[in-house]
Amino acid sequence: MKKYELPGLLVLVLLSSLVFTAFFFPSLTALTRYWDGPNYMYVAKTLYEIPENHPLSWYTPSPAYFACHLPAYPLLVRALSAFGGYESGLLLATILSTLAFVWVFYSLLKTTGWVLSPFWSCVFVLFLPARFLIYRHVGATEPLFLALTAGTLLMVYREKWFWACVLASLAACTRITGILLMPSLALYLLLQTRMWEGPWQKIKTHWKKILALNLIPVPLLLVFTFYYFQYGDFFAYWSWNQKLLSRFPFEILKAYAFTGNSQTAEFYLLLYLLHGLGLVLLAVKRLWLPFAVTLIPYILTLFIFHEDLSRYYLVLAPFTWILAFDALTHSKAARLLFCTVIIPLVYIYAWGLIPTNQIDLPTYENLMKFF
Repeated sequence: MKKYELPGLLVLVLLSSLVFTAFFFPSLTALTRYWDGPNYMYVAKTLYEIPENHPLSWYTPSPAYFACHLPAYPLLVRALSAFGGYESGLLLATILSTLAFVWVFYSLLKTTGWVLSPFWSCVFVLFLPARFLIYRHVGATEPLFLALTAGTLLMVYREKWFWACVLASLAACTRITGILLMPSLALYLLLQTRMWEGPWQKIKTHWKKILALNLIPVPLLLVFTFYYFQYGDFFAYWSWNQKLLSRFPFEILKAYAFTGNSQTAEFYLLLYLLHGLGLVLLAVKRLWLPFAVTLIPYILTLFIFHEDLSRYYLVLAPFTWILAFDALTHSKAARLLFCTVIIPLVYIYAWGLIPTNQIDLPTYENLMKFF
């Protein structure tokens, strides 16, 4: 039966997507209007050649704002726009990225033996956290980023460090946190090194791997160089994200707790706790590779000051939730509960949220005149 697991998972991705999108038939503009899909479509079309009076200028007057949208995902959208236009390309890019992620994640789990059932771990990862069901059907970078991250881990496990670093560099051009794969993989090398080895012995043992790690930031530096010539600002990405990080950890938690918003503050507290506990479990299980690649991004999230903090945890959840809490998915009762109760609730949650975060229809219709 195991030889049918991967094809079954890919069919599950497509069937779950069919169920999700059927709710919005006959038109799927509800999905392409969901933020930040319109931004990615516009970047894919213009390749950052954006005029001052662009169609989305009502909420972001400067063309340099689009530097926040790194090029890997928009380029994929542009390539797939050949199949029915940019709206189709946007949705195809996300669905194909999800298929790639499930394929690679399943291969990673099967190769490493990190979980009891790679099949069931992939089933759970498709629906948890619940927001992932949204972001694998709209214009979003998470599925592509997760596919590249899982591919990086698989190549590291197979000792193919050059290809691991190539995939990591593409992840950095998808979401900025991908650059953290460089120190994370360096941490993994440190954890793999015998404690009694001196610095020179460590370098001698891992010098090829250390050299490969230096490939990771190169494509992102080239992107920033392009921004310099395009917008006159090498740090254009950071110019529009400078308020994302606070000087001290847990500032977003304090902001809500000190103003009496107890429900939101408790939600953030649970995020910190559950993902932190997942990291502890990864360390207890001595799963040093997923531990290393999630520890540094987790520490970064403690300094994020943004109301949508939960979205930054989506790319950590396959490791800090699904992998770390694998023991909770072993029983037939847990799997039955998940399939009969949790999945329907996730759909209700996702369907309800889609209309609440869309570009207004007149602006969207004006945007589509440019395609």
